[in-house]
Amino acid sequence: MRMRSTGLGKSTELIAEFRRLERKSDHLILHVFTTAPVHWHIRVAINHKDIFSIARVLFKAFTTLLPFLVWRKKGSPPPEDY
Repeated sequence: MRMRSTGLGKSTELIAEFRRLERKSDHLILHVFTTAPVHWHIRVAINHKDIFSIARVLFKAFTTLLPFLVWRKKGSPPPEDY
């Protein structure tokens, strides 16, 4: 997965991967590890309200996601302005 951040300068690209999802009390903790240009362990706490928001965004984006999954160009880099 590729992400952009302005925390390391002007729109630095980070290479990362999801490693695990765990439950702690009322939250799901998503663990993301960046591998380049820095090695970070990012933890995202998701509560029940966030899950509904995520589901709503994914439902609305279905028309965009389906063609992407079926007809994507393999190996093409993401656009510079994402």
